[in-house]
Amino acid sequence: MTTSVIDKPLRRYRSLPLRGGMPKADHKGGMYGAGLIPGAAAITLGEAIGHDQWADSDAVDKVVELGNRSPKGVKVHYAHSSLSGDGIGSQLGRMKNFRREGDKAVGDVHFSRASHRTPDGDLSGYVMDKTDEDPEAIGLSIVFEHDNEAEQAFAKEHTKNGRFSSPDDGNSKNYRHIRLASLPAVDFVGDPAANPGGLFGKGNAIATEADRICEYALGLSTERPTLQHFSVDAERLAQYAARFLNSHNLELRDKPMPVDNTAPAGITNEQLDAKLSAFGTELLGKVSEQLAAALKPAEPPKLTETQLQAQGVERFTKFREVAATAGLKDPDAVAKSWFDKGLNLEQLQTAITPMLVNQNPLTKDTGEDPADPLAKYKAEYAKGRASFMAMNLSEAEYITSRQVDDGAAVLAAGAGVSEAA
Repeated sequence: MTTSVIDKPLRRYRSLPLRGGMPKADHKGGMYGAGLIPGAAAITLGEAIGHDQWADSDAVDKVVELGNRSPKGVKVHYAHSSLSGDGIGSQLGRMKNFRREGDKAVGDVHFSRASHRTPDGDLSGYVMDKTDEDPEAIGLSIVFEHDNEAEQAFAKEHTKNGRFSSPDDGNSKNYRHIRLASLPAVDFVGDPAANPGGLFGKGNAIATEADRICEYALGLSTERPTLQHFSVDAERLAQYAARFLNSHNLELRDKPMPVDNTAPAGITNEQLDAKLSAFGTELLGKVSEQLAAALKPAEPPKLTETQLQAQGVERFTKFREVAATAGLKDPDAVAKSWFDKGLNLEQLQTAITPMLVNQNPLTKDTGEDPADPLAKYKAEYAKGRASFMAMNLSEAEYITSRQVDDGAAVLAAGAGVSEAA
């Protein structure tokens, strides 16, 4: 049988921070020589405020036992790491030498050298400075896993007539007694209630996180929130909310905005319509003006005198190249004439044709120069010289091709071109 995620218990829980009574920090002490806070309280006997749980003497002793199991000590972070992250960038060091002092479980926090140069800066230095300057504004919170079997056995032992009754006199509300299975970390945190914004938070972090949880649970967001302030599985809560709505035949709908179509006192509906129409016309005019301004082509950038001169030289050089390629006489003078007239490259084709005709005059009667029977073909080639040269077509090849087209010559196999009979 497959167990849905909503039926699975949460793996890790966090206690509320303990603060106050912090000893002075030794900024050069500790096993790493990078800082030490001796005798810092990890948990205190009593209510875990806001969690409806109770840390009794057995729970305090268990923190000491679990804390001393690892020779390396328990990880200490700058604020709780997220449920999806391992907190590597926020690890400050290790907490060791756990011991019972009165109603508290205390230990020594050894800061690592790396924690002074994390991606977020010198976190350990900040924590030690805060401990020295304002110990009431800083505290520790344990991260632990519940021993559910031990908790259920304890609850069963102290349940009569279906009601649990705590054996601790201070637990008047009969909160659940905590039993720990493991102790992965003890983290420095702030107190949003006593210190708005939190020592290690910004703005209304708790309220914002609560909104994200609700949005995800109710299907208003598909982005699963990363939680730092609440010990709740967002996926489990979303499944519960969906099941609750379905079982009660409920659905979420957007609340309609109220619409008031009545005119204010002292004005008729006709007057109101006229005012709304005038407002709409004015609004449309402003929108049109802004749209026209947005669509207006940008003015070309102003060029310096040096840039203008460089552009002129480049343009004149291009004109001269076109004139020379077309076979015009004195290409320098032609290029200067075009330049002075302000012609562009697209207008040169029109300007070239009459210049070629004047340069190669034909007879008025037949349109051909009787002294040169090939004058017509030469003029045609000169007119389109730039294009023919781009096709690697010489003047002689062009003339031969045109003579064949006009029947003035024929191609004889092996004998080249011969005049037509």
